[in-house]
Amino acid sequence: MINTYNESSLHKKFKTEAAQKYGGKTEQQVENYICDVVTDEGTIIEIQTKSFKNICAKLEDLLKTHRVILIYPLVCETYIEYYDEQGGLVSRRKSPKKRSLYSIFDELTGIWPILLHKNFTLNVVETVAAKKRQKTAEAVQSANKKRRVKKNWLSFDTELIAEGARRSFCSKKDYLALLSESPEEFGVKEAAARTGAPMSQTRKMLWTLHKMGIIEKTGQEGRRFIYRIKNDI
Repeated sequence: MINTYNESSLHKKFKTEAAQKYGGKTEQQVENYICDVVTDEGTIIEIQTKSFKNICAKLEDLLKTHRVILIYPLVCETYIEYYDEQGGLVSRRKSPKKRSLYSIFDELTGIWPILLHKNFTLNVVETVAAKKRQKTAEAVQSANKKRRVKKNWLSFDTELIAEGARRSFCSKKDYLALLSESPEEFGVKEAAARTGAPMSQTRKMLWTLHKMGIIEKTGQEGRRFIYRIKNDI
């Protein structure tokens, strides 16, 4: 119960579907960890809907003895819903903020050491979700105490509206495909032009691919690094 107390509807839906698809049980203890799903063959399936920064150590430990599949429901479009204190819907709007597949690199910078581990697979599912907020009579602090300014609402759930494209990553070629036939040598600007990804996410992508040994630096022009795909890919 403690492990699922703050579980969102989005997380619960993907956890339940994974258990059904792979044939496993939910909320199972493996070593010192509670895992979302463990199959009969011992494969561990983790659903991550929030920041990856705190999960790397857990994954590193589990990968020593188990195959691990990390499912990431990437919210590309978001609807914001406000509810009154009785649970009635007050308003609903679409957030102008949009994300794409390349937004995964906002998170992958934190777990790059395990991305090519022989026992690891990353499954990304592009989604549309609703973030649910409850109106409050007065401005309050958030449950995690991270608000700099108190607001008149509290988040209480994230719910799946629709699923989109799915991508699986487990090899260098899977990640390399994201570069979309970049020229022999390229920088952030050239890679962004090829992929259509924002410069900030392209910069994170190239940093991650370099750390993973997929691309290498060939030079530098001022503060601009030049890369190329490694020959052994």
